[in-house]
Amino acid sequence: MPDPTYPSRHRIASYLLCALILLGALGCRGNARRGGSAITVASAHTPEQLVLGQITVQALRAAGYTVVDQTGMGDQRAVRTAVETGRADLYWDYTGDTWTHHLGHDIPISDPQEMHRQVREQDARNEITWLSPTRCRHVMGLVLRREMARQNELTDIEDLLRYISRYNPYMSLCTPEDVYDQFSGVRGLARIYGLHFDQARMRYLSIGDGYEALADGVCDVAIGYSTDP
Repeated sequence: MPDPTYPSRHRIASYLLCALILLGALGCRGNARRGGSAITVASAHTPEQLVLGQITVQALRAAGYTVVDQTGMGDQRAVRTAVETGRADLYWDYTGDTWTHHLGHDIPISDPQEMHRQVREQDARNEITWLSPTRCRHVMGLVLRREMARQNELTDIEDLLRYISRYNPYMSLCTPEDVYDQFSGVRGLARIYGLHFDQARMRYLSIGDGYEALADGVCDVAIGYSTDP
């Protein structure tokens, strides 16, 4: 971690860290001086980001740093903007999201180490420093109701593709609208796997709302994340 007395334009972004290893990781990284200018910790307002942000705030305070708590300030784009403009110093983010949403790339990198290297190098031009990656992986995937998956023996995308082509070509999908056109999202599923959903029954919902809609039977499949419970 850079010295907290540095100008605010020297900012830090970090790969998402598991809560179980967060305290130890923050405690051993960097050489920031206690008693310097305050470190502003920002996070989005999602439950995951709030938990990580608060763990970070408490860990830094316990280590003797002065911390300004800006957790829950908005969505991830608002947090990123705060860091870019010097209103925040530290936040947690995913390399994949940064690669597509903030650095403007359409095609993802499959290797996580190479993804981290590329994001770190490109974000250095924005004066944002990425710390070492952690063991947590956050990837996008398709989520189905358990009973449907069991009844139809659906365990992977190939099974789902076979089921759609043979039995139900009108399956509905709940997806965030900004994920739909991404190569790493719905468009990528169509391009790589030939997996298509009924356009007339498409529902544009947030990840959390998509889970609820899936449980209520509003959609057959939803976009989700591997780190979600």
